[in-house]
Amino acid sequence: MIVEKINNSFLYYTDSQVIHTREYYNYIIGLIKTWLTTTNKEFNIIFGNYNFNFKNNNKTLKIDIQCEHTLVKEGGRSVDDIIYGTVKNSDGHYLVRIYKFPYLNSLDCVIEYSLPNIANIESCGKFQDYLSKVIYIPPMIYTPKFDGDKSKVITLFSSKSNWRRTNILQQMVNLGINNDTFSDCFSKECLLELYKQTKIMVNVHQTDHHHTFEELRVLPALLNGVIIISEDVPLKEKIPYSEFIVWAYYDDIPNKTLDVINNYDFYYTNIFNNPKLLDVLNDMNNKNQDVFNRL
Repeated sequence: MIVEKINNSFLYYTDSQVIHTREYYNYIIGLIKTWLTTTNKEFNIIFGNYNFNFKNNNKTLKIDIQCEHTLVKEGGRSVDDIIYGTVKNSDGHYLVRIYKFPYLNSLDCVIEYSLPNIANIESCGKFQDYLSKVIYIPPMIYTPKFDGDKSKVITLFSSKSNWRRTNILQQMVNLGINNDTFSDCFSKECLLELYKQTKIMVNVHQTDHHHTFEELRVLPALLNGVIIISEDVPLKEKIPYSEFIVWAYYDDIPNKTLDVINNYDFYYTNIFNNPKLLDVLNDMNNKNQDVFNRL
């Protein structure tokens, strides 16, 4: 664990965050440090599910990340309470799932990576106190850079993953698509080197039930000029950069991938040569820091 003094404030955090969310965690640490450097107030910040006695009179704030899906169809795993929102799916309405809600609700601030997650929670009208603690911080862990000598088509999950992902991989093989699977590349440096070589990334939900858009996986790739082909999601109109994702229904993903490969220059031009994308990404980056400045 690390205790860091920043002006007259203190930040307590771990240097061994779980690997799947480590880079997002470290990105937020950077935002917090910048905020504490510029604010004229004095805080003790505990980032994560920890306790620490700072032995001073600063106001202590407990902050953590909510990085799970809230848009879950009935029957999905890890659902403690059956609470329906108003977002529709083919079977009715999505549940509002807040994993480890008692812990998250005990915090002073909850960091959320997904606007669709927030909109789904808002739709049920039952968590106003909780929502007052939530701030949206998308994973802008890279500066946008779209160029590079790119050739790979990739998926960031194992070729021995669950059936719905392996089914898509097999159909891609049947279509003659040369796809590389990666399930052990999580560090910022490893991912950056991979993105430099990647022209297309295919994103598929892990289960039939959990349908929040996987922004922690997708947005860093988009920031590095990778075309994203993603399984369709609810509330995608809430995603600021939604129009720059190639969406497809589950059964259509292999054929859509082949279409993008065959018409790569067309898709690349429409996405990364569109000045609106850079405007959207820069606005998201600026708002990330402003969120802490207003906290």
